[in-house]
Amino acid sequence: MELVKAAPKSQQLAGFLRKKIVSGNLAVGSRLMTSRELAGKFSVSKQVVQSAFSQLEKERLITTHVGRGTYVADHKTSIQSVGIIIPGLSDEHNILPLVLQAYLQRLKYHVNIYDVDTIVEHGEILLDYLKREPDVMIMDANSEFPFDLIPEIPRSTRKIFVNRFELSERIPDASYILLDYRKMGYLCAKQLIKEGCRRIALIAFERNPGWTCDLFASGCEDAIAEGGAVLSDFIDFVSFTQSDYRDLVNSSESPDGVVAMDAFRALPLLEVLNEHGMESKRDMPIIAGNDTPWSEAYNLTSINRHEDHISPAIESALDSGENVDIKIEPKLIFRKSCPEIA
Repeated sequence: MELVKAAPKSQQLAGFLRKKIVSGNLAVGSRLMTSRELAGKFSVSKQVVQSAFSQLEKERLITTHVGRGTYVADHKTSIQSVGIIIPGLSDEHNILPLVLQAYLQRLKYHVNIYDVDTIVEHGEILLDYLKREPDVMIMDANSEFPFDLIPEIPRSTRKIFVNRFELSERIPDASYILLDYRKMGYLCAKQLIKEGCRRIALIAFERNPGWTCDLFASGCEDAIAEGGAVLSDFIDFVSFTQSDYRDLVNSSESPDGVVAMDAFRALPLLEVLNEHGMESKRDMPIIAGNDTPWSEAYNLTSINRHEDHISPAIESALDSGENVDIKIEPKLIFRKSCPEIA
């Protein structure tokens, strides 16, 4: 390997050795070259080598024994403590916390999991945990996330953001394993257009730049513009009443297809359609942006967000020792409300 000027030489050397270690080319227990030998091989100072060693020791990839040398550590069991901060722990339809916790515990990691609302109200709980210097913090950073506490995370702790990151600017030195909310919205609206819909309503919530709702809505708009349709209504689920849904259905300019960002947001509309003897499949096709038990119960075509793909991506990031930027691809699950069209 030839070190270049683009990045600090210590980081380049650490990256080179890290890849050798996690790939198995440098086996657990094997002795590394001395700092003098590595300095000569790569034409760098011994200080550069020591800085690279220091970084790898923080990651518990190597261990140094005075008088004996530096050796490859058993990095497969080196990461012991993982903290997770995630919203919606009490939501029975939110499967991500259970998926993450079970997967990491199966890999023998010690997991502490906290609800975003709890940390917002009692930040001292997280601060006390961070004093233990956990190896990894995994965070589902929604709009309520306590971003002001991020600087309190120790420098030695790896930061991994999963599912969403609702802050205008990314935090450096972190991994991002995020669901592709824009593509989710695109797939939903695209399928309605295939169904022949030309006036599409979107049921969501407050829209702010960078939030998942904004990404999802932007994806819908992409497909609508591409297909020559129109976004007839943007419905704020929080403020829209049952009476409003009745007016929507009875209007001469009612939508002929609906995207609901989550399945439960479609339930009030389904009730009104039922009142009028209408069916979502025949009279107003509906697609939900998040596959949940509600989707199955009401036969709603919806999006599988593939939360189960997040855990393997986290494991891969931990094994590589490097920051990653991954988008999880969504996929439509077809049901009665909007069957698949070839």
